[in-house]
Amino acid sequence: MIDDTTDVKSRPEFGSKKTTKTLDGIKTTGFFANDFTLAEIKTLRAIQPRASRPQQFNGQFQIPTLQEIIEMVQGENSRRARVVGIYPETKHP
Repeated sequence: MIDDTTDVKSRPEFGSKKTTKTLDGIKTTGFFANDFTLAEIKTLRAIQPRASRPQQFNGQFQIPTLQEIIEMVQGENSRRARVVGIYPETKHP
């Protein structure tokens, strides 16, 4: 679900993508990443879902692909001459 981590709720062009699915036996309504194309995801902007955390970067950044994260980490590994790993987590596989 991308409701709370992106600006999708404020984007009327995606209103028809709001749907109800069953997650872990519970009917859940919202916006699900697998209902969007990559091009659509790339138009969204990240937001901080927790009010207790800094909000000043909301709307400034695109949602990165896994490949973009891998390339960023590889670049930082080279730049810093150390190895940082990536630990992907899937949700409701």
